This record gives sequence, C-alpha cells and structure tokens, in this order.
Amino acid sequence: RDSLKDFNNTSYEYGYGLSRAKYLCIDYDSKRMIDYPFFQNIHFKQHNINCLNKNSSLVVPTNLDKGFKLREIKHLDNYRLLELFSPYGNCLEYWDAALSSGRRINILATSNHNDFKHSVVINAEYIDKEQIINSLKNGDFYAISYKNDQDLPVLKNLILINDTISISATKTIKRLLFIGQDGIVKDSLYDVSQGFYVFQESDTYIRTELHFEDKITI
Repeated sequence: RDSLKDFNNTSYEYGYGLSRAKYLCIDYDSKRMIDYPFFQNIHFKQHNINCLNKNSSLVVPTNLDKGFKLREIKHLDNYRLLELFSPYGNCLEYWDAALSSGRRINILATSNHNDFKHSVVINAEYIDKEQIINSLKNGDFYAISYKNDQDLPVLKNLILINDTISISATKTIKRLLFIGQDGIVKDSLYDVSQGFYVFQESDTYIRTELHFEDKITI
C-alpha cells in the first residue's frame, strides 16, 4: 500500500466498527470519520461503499474473511477491486463469488503475508497518477505473489480473440490454470510458456493462475 505514495496517490483504510468490515480508499479527497459502531448487515456495508466513493477514486473491500460474508460479496456493488492478498490473508474464494454473480471485479494484492510479498504490475508507461488510477479501474494490470523479487517472470500477453484466450509469460509456467464459474478449474496445462482456452457455452467468466518455480504466482 505504501508504494501508492510513489505515484502521488494517497490511500487510507476505513472501518472503525466492531464488525471488522474494512475498505481501502485510494486517491481520496477527504477521510470519512463516521462508521456504524456495532453490527453491520449488507445494507450498511453497501451504504459505506457508496459514501466512500463520493470522496475516493477507488473503494476496495478488504479484511474479507473477517468483515464480509461470502454471500454478501455476491450482492455488494459500486466497487471495482477486491483486496484478496493483503496483511489480512488470502481470499481468492471471494473473487470467484463476485465473478460468478456477474460482477466485473479485479484483484488487488498489497503488502506482505506469511513471508510472501504481494504486488500489482500495472500497464502504465509513465509514473502518472491518473494513468495509474485508470489502469486499476479498467483491470489493465495483474497481481503477483512471490518470496524473492529477483528475476521475476513477466506476463507477456493476455489476448482474447473471439472465443479464445491466449496467455504467455517470459518463463516456463509450471502449472497454468483456467478457472471459471464457482472457482472450478476448467483446464490446466503443465510446463508451458503459453496456453490457450476456448470459451464454452456454459462459461460465464474465465480467470487464470500462473504458477512458477519458487512458489511465484501470477
């Protein structure tokens, strides 16, 4: 999260109530200082998201497994990112829940957890505040998890042509997963530098996981 400051982007974590529902607010004009102090149902959480969006470019639900029920993520709206890799832990099942419910949500990875570092690689040519924010909003980036930041693999291409996804990386992918509705693995490839997947009629979405040596994951 501190790296956002390098791009002249301010952020703060909102959430003061006992429900432990928290939100990362990126590029904010002012901080919201009030919160529901005790129990929060889905309507209170949606109201918080809507209010926070008035003064922030991006509002990102975080502390997911402690502050949000999985079924709530299926219905909450008006946000574009979920912080799935954070100091609070890893919550990929929340991403699949949102995607399976028709939400166009992207993954945000920040900070360190259990000896792993989590970052996002943003497709931006210049260190430009507006370009960074737009890339985050539009999903023009990818998340990476690693222990050692030396000689990390890079995502070369992710292309969708008609009904076919094509993806490639700069290093051998030990395991390439194509994951669809409800987090089900639809196809997997091993020891490849690129892979393809053809959408089936039953597919509502496809996301990918690239696993490399040294427990690096994109």
